[in-house]
Amino acid sequence: MISRFAIAFALFGCTLCQADDNGPLLAADGYCIVSTVDEQVWIKGEPGITSDYRGARFLFLNGDAKAAFEKRPEFYAPMLDGNDPVLAADNDKTVAGKREFAMRHKDRTFFFASKKAMMLFDASPEPYYAYAKQRQVIEDKLRALELKRGKSASGP
Repeated sequence: MISRFAIAFALFGCTLCQADDNGPLLAADGYCIVSTVDEQVWIKGEPGITSDYRGARFLFLNGDAKAAFEKRPEFYAPMLDGNDPVLAADNDKTVAGKREFAMRHKDRTFFFASKKAMMLFDASPEPYYAYAKQRQVIEDKLRALELKRGKSASGP
């Protein structure tokens, strides 16, 4: 049984999906991550209320949610850009997590590719958390270097 606050709903979809305007990837299937974290409910964000962070476009329910996100994006945005930390740590695979399998740990959001991966994390979160934290730092540094060189951080 999941002992920490888990966000698991029967809605499927990828964590990051291509945005309609060929811009940044759409995060959390277009749901407002601030509402999810603060209110524990998945609510669709408004397409006109957005913020780009780590190569993804986040949609928000309202301006207050956007302001909260922009003040503390790392608090709300999924670790590893929404990829599964268990598969990354155990198998060195980059696999997009799903909103359906999401949870919070140490004030961070994690998405998992499957219920099994989410339960493995829940049973022993510290090694996965440490790995994800270290890998996110590396990803952020690589993204910053790519941006300095003029390459897209969200594209191939």
